[in-house]
Amino acid sequence: MTFAADVELVNRVNAVTLDWRQGDVPQLTVPSLAWFATSTMPLTPTSARMPGNDFGAVVAKAKHVVIVTQTCDIVRDCREYAHITLAGVVTLTGNMVQEASRGRRPRYVALPDLGSDCFADTSLLVSAEKSILLGTDRISAVESDASRRRFAEGIGRAFERSALPDDLVVALNGLTQRIKQKYGKHSKEGRALRLLEDIRIRGFPSWTADEIDVRVLFCPPTQHEADDCMAPEEWDDMIKEWIARATPHGVIRSIQGDWLPFDMMTARDYLDTDCLDLEYLSSRPGGT
Repeated sequence: MTFAADVELVNRVNAVTLDWRQGDVPQLTVPSLAWFATSTMPLTPTSARMPGNDFGAVVAKAKHVVIVTQTCDIVRDCREYAHITLAGVVTLTGNMVQEASRGRRPRYVALPDLGSDCFADTSLLVSAEKSILLGTDRISAVESDASRRRFAEGIGRAFERSALPDDLVVALNGLTQRIKQKYGKHSKEGRALRLLEDIRIRGFPSWTADEIDVRVLFCPPTQHEADDCMAPEEWDDMIKEWIARATPHGVIRSIQGDWLPFDMMTARDYLDTDCLDLEYLSSRPGGT
């Protein structure tokens, strides 16, 4: 969709958007999010307050919204690319903060420079015309190159998760419940779980096979940090205990585990594995 906007307005918008980046938080007077709903079947307090019985758009105020559009599209000529996409910013608590920070809750993407407990909620998205940025101050919620890269990867991952077999939910339930239970504990196991940069999984020969052997990789950031936490044999024993809580089910024929620090991981190891998604594995299919 194109629209021949006023030339002066186009020039102003194109000039101001050159300074904006993915991960910026616009200081809007009334940050808002909108979505479609029906008041006859509301799933949120906002939609429950809709007047009448019709399908329509509802609007909810937000404390902050963050730009999730890629920077290259933000700076494009607004006559070609008039919109940006904004996500609602939410504040998490408890173990959810660490889990989301480690990428185990892909719905939430960290905004470290806005606050250690602040995250973009990729389930709450809204489009806006770029002209809303005129005369608006901004906060950069991802200042460093590393945090910008991580934010971009997090946004991409939220919409690019692999389709994993439903039987995996049941097979790994004991393991994931243990992770959630012990993550915040002040024990050796709790410290080991908090140290992990990632937990990655791979299905052999593939996730679509009739019989699948699963490999779970527990990944500390570096070998040095792993050694500071525990001796190698202690890592081996703890991972055996974790994997013992997983049970083959359905197409999942076997489950094995190992630990592999990120600084020892090859690019092929990373590309051939998927991040363990605690949201995907939070319950059995069908809501049971």
